[in-house]
Amino acid sequence: MAAKELPLAATFPFRTILFQHSRLIASGTISPLMPVKFPKRRADGAFCVEITLLVNTHDLEGLAARITSWMDQWTQGNRYWNCFGVVLDFFDDFVRPPICVKHTSESLILRVEGRPDSKKSWRDWIVLRLLKDLQEEFHEITAVESFANCPD
Repeated sequence: MAAKELPLAATFPFRTILFQHSRLIASGTISPLMPVKFPKRRADGAFCVEITLLVNTHDLEGLAARITSWMDQWTQGNRYWNCFGVVLDFFDDFVRPPICVKHTSESLILRVEGRPDSKKSWRDWIVLRLLKDLQEEFHEITAVESFANCPD
């Protein structure tokens, strides 16, 4: 049996992060040996990440509401995940389901609030599960544009 190839949408966030990181190295902004400080942790260890999604819709408010509702349902239905033999609980890494916090005419911004004791599995939840399922459910999402720390 041939190995199943992941669709471009499933690998796109990784490419975006690698591209952005390589641009920063090339510009001299960061050294390739410098540890990456993402996400920025608060004094208590918690973090907040905003994910910008490019969208193509005439009803941005409606899409934001549908996505927020879907994420509440998705989180409850996918709370536990067997990731390479380890059972993960969404709420061990996150305070609440992601929410749509703002939008422009061409994008939506999702906010994800991480727990202080969250390690690295939060990235797997976002990239391998949430964004993949979100893009399959909402065809209005055309791309994941960026990941950024929430404004202070």
